[in-house]
Amino acid sequence: MKFKDYFSNTFETSEHHYIPTLKSRYYSCRNEQALEAVRAVVKKLNAYIKFVDHDRHEILFENPSYSGTATIVSLSYTVTSVDFMIITQSLLPLGKGKKIIEELYKELDKVIPFKDVGLYH
Repeated sequence: MKFKDYFSNTFETSEHHYIPTLKSRYYSCRNEQALEAVRAVVKKLNAYIKFVDHDRHEILFENPSYSGTATIVSLSYTVTSVDFMIITQSLLPLGKGKKIIEELYKELDKVIPFKDVGLYH
């Protein structure tokens, strides 16, 4: 993690992220299954869902200390990508957003079959 990341309130996963734990994760499931799994994981981590956009396959959620967006993209009928963006509300976040994303992925791995990290690197 870079020094500036300790002071950043925004963390986002991507296909080519320099932090290995923040690379896009792929699951062996359909869009609908991933959407429901993300909803369950968000609720389990004490956040509430503000909005679900079924057209864009996005979930907006919030907790008193952070807000987030989950984006679900289906690459094929059985391969689905899940990405997160977390914005923390802290003066000195110390990488809290990264830890939240790692926790979300850890819980998601328990619910739907994990396939790979950064599939198309």
